[in-house]
Amino acid sequence: MTMFVNAFAAAVAIALAGVGCTLSSEKARPMHTDIYRSLDNELATIVNDPALPLASLSVVAVRDGEIVYQQQFGRRWIDDARPELSRPVDKQTLYRIASISKLITAIGVMRLIDEGRLDLDADVSTYLGFPLRNPHFPGDVITLRMLLSHTSSLRDTAGYYFSQQSGLTLAEVL
Repeated sequence: MTMFVNAFAAAVAIALAGVGCTLSSEKARPMHTDIYRSLDNELATIVNDPALPLASLSVVAVRDGEIVYQQQFGRRWIDDARPELSRPVDKQTLYRIASISKLITAIGVMRLIDEGRLDLDADVSTYLGFPLRNPHFPGDVITLRMLLSHTSSLRDTAGYYFSQQSGLTLAEVL
């Protein structure tokens, strides 16, 4: 439950970051400094919660196409045995977003469906530019609906990682 509360608090804090903000640059934060200070404190508290500490957190809030809040908390490299080797998170820190991408992808896909630019029941291969089939069922079409509802029969048992130096394309990995 605490994890849910922390995640909810982070989401609320992020949403509040854009309230009443009219900044024109990610570097400048002259207006509403009390709001930013409070938001910074809340997010730092979430990262440093002794019950469920996070390694790091990077937050960006965008309003009307402009960054109105951006901050990083925690460490990207943690070495408790030798703290001098630990490194703070910064704007260049990369994260494996894992299942968070499912929500963002589904929202984007559904918007495109609402606009008539995608068909939920069309063969997803037409959008990818290469055939996407389960090797065990090569004659069965895989649709966006199937992908979004986890009913495509595809599995990711190979894991999330493949060498960036391998030169493999997404089509080759699938």
